[in-house]
Amino acid sequence: MNHRDRRPGMATVASIAGHTSDRAQVPRYAHTSALCCLGVALLLTACSEDGSSPRLNHRPVILQLPDTTSSLGDTLRLRAEAADSDGDAVQYRLTVVLNLEEVRIGYHPRAGIDGATGDFWFAPKVDDRPTRGFKITATDPFGGRDSTRFEVLVP
Repeated sequence: MNHRDRRPGMATVASIAGHTSDRAQVPRYAHTSALCCLGVALLLTACSEDGSSPRLNHRPVILQLPDTTSSLGDTLRLRAEAADSDGDAVQYRLTVVLNLEEVRIGYHPRAGIDGATGDFWFAPKVDDRPTRGFKITATDPFGGRDSTRFEVLVP
């Protein structure tokens, strides 16, 4: 289909994305309508529950934890700390970095974090040698997040 075969006021679906093709025709205003719907959706989600003006959320900022060392038989204890300039409560989540083989066999290191306080603990096993990587993510109730990554050397 060439541009002379199209009906006035119509555009091909692909031409909305900047390309032309033989695909079905849609009204030229369809892409404008989609943008208007998106704008209305954003406006509706930006309003506070009480109808007041929208609240701008700032993500929490987590302090970087340094790489450290822990020996077999010891339990490493650290505290993750994050500040949220909005004063929102911050929750913490731990991700343990595993290699593909460890994932395949279902290896679970002895490590954890208190989601409310950020208190982290790790009791290394022989399989954690030579290093074990961790990522701690701090989140606020409005979707803000920040992460820190660090490694523990297990000699």
